[in-house]
Amino acid sequence: MLTLRSYLGAKLPHWLMTKWLPCLVELDIINCSAIKELTVFPSSLGQLYISGCTSLESLECLSPQNLPVIKIISIVNCDKLESLPVEKLSGFSFLEVLIISYCPKLICSQKLMLPSSLKTLALKACCGINCSLPGSLFNVASLTKLEITHCPHRTSLLWCPIIKLDELIVSDCEELEWLERLGDPLRLKKLSIIRCPKLRVNEMLTPECGENGTIALQLSELAVSDISILRSPVLRNAIPCIKKLTIDGSNVVKLLTPECGESGTIALQLSELAVSDISILRSPVLRNAIPCIKELTIYGSNVVTLFTGEDNEILEQFVSLEQLMFNDCANLQLLELPNLNSLKSLKVYGSPELKLVSDKGLPSLQRVGCDNLTDCLWCQEFIHRNFHK
Repeated sequence: MLTLRSYLGAKLPHWLMTKWLPCLVELDIINCSAIKELTVFPSSLGQLYISGCTSLESLECLSPQNLPVIKIISIVNCDKLESLPVEKLSGFSFLEVLIISYCPKLICSQKLMLPSSLKTLALKACCGINCSLPGSLFNVASLTKLEITHCPHRTSLLWCPIIKLDELIVSDCEELEWLERLGDPLRLKKLSIIRCPKLRVNEMLTPECGENGTIALQLSELAVSDISILRSPVLRNAIPCIKKLTIDGSNVVKLLTPECGESGTIALQLSELAVSDISILRSPVLRNAIPCIKELTIYGSNVVTLFTGEDNEILEQFVSLEQLMFNDCANLQLLELPNLNSLKSLKVYGSPELKLVSDKGLPSLQRVGCDNLTDCLWCQEFIHRNFHK
């Protein structure tokens, strides 16, 4: 493995070629802001990761001739990338993972051609690439994970019914209405549909799935933001099997009452829960699941204080909680924790305004995580109070 980080040259070093590195398997090119073009790679590469190369304009060097055994290609946060030989991708006989993420200027004049070996495809905020869908998915019977995010103008996705997806992630596609021919829904283990307000999930899952669409999906993870998604009979029957649930937005709570089960108390068997609004934790459906949850994540909240006053009592009900994480709660200044006897790990990231984390007792705590311990006063004080007694 070789990592090239913050390199200031306009081209790759001359020694980065097969002649000098005949056995190199993985190459990471990270935050090399001056590089405009990549030309030659060692032919032995099996994994190529390119990230944060903000001046990179072309990747015409990506070809089966230059990278005959490549298995993973990941291109992320290349703001000026305009050219990618998508028509050559089908020639990568061993390619299993393709990730193209946040390359806003990337425009593909040719149709995206994917190899039959591909197992994971992730296209994020790359409208120029997304325009090649859906036809490009018809030949990829091996695909098990598909992620499409930030595709604001696409109205439908259609792919071959022989595809057997294990994981489907669709988010921030405001105009997406149809998601047809899912393949075999019984194989789905992870389903995430976030901020796609026009998507008709009921039509996606019925009637092919079974009589009245009431088959027993084997979902282990579900993430939703639109309450209409949970109205699908297929998803409703799968809810008791879900181990990890992500609820994005408080409006979902409106659905998590009586129709989901008697008095809204269905038998959830959750071990992990992630929410963007702690009011969700008051849902009757979650009431019976909370004592068994081991990992809780609060993310994207804009509030200044968390778990103060009556909200502190909600957290006390997590009697089995082992990991508590706060992600990107940008305005958070005060966090109050009750007595959590089972808590082993506390992590707070993306909360630059946080001043104080108080607690009433965390006897099992072993790990504390933050963005930067040197500059994080709350974390220094918290560690001193809990670990230097």
